[in-house]
Amino acid sequence: MSTAFHVTPIENLPSILERGLQPQIGDRSAALGEATPNIYLFPDLETCEDALANWLGDCFETEPENGLAILEIDVIGLTLDSNVGFELACQEPINPSRIVRVRDELWQEIADVNGLNCSRKRRSCQ
Repeated sequence: MSTAFHVTPIENLPSILERGLQPQIGDRSAALGEATPNIYLFPDLETCEDALANWLGDCFETEPENGLAILEIDVIGLTLDSNVGFELACQEPINPSRIVRVRDELWQEIADVNGLNCSRKRRSCQ
């Protein structure tokens, strides 16, 4: 596996493209009683699509239509753990240089990650 996928609300893109992904205990992790900060990734496109169509989509149901970004991350050399087959956990920060591409929920590319330029309807990154 050379890449994995991370899903986030699209409004997080400017910060992620500038600073990368940081391990943390988010709302879903806190609700599950998790004590270790992680970044959660899906090991492949099919698993990511399945999660978005089911449990993860339900978690983001308050987001506007097409309000999620799917980041494809270069994971070569990262330490990844998995207690279940459908997700990977990374406990180290992920540098923005590891972001291979950013797509919307329709799998259309929405960001030129090298130029930190992403625009989508009403939202924009500089």
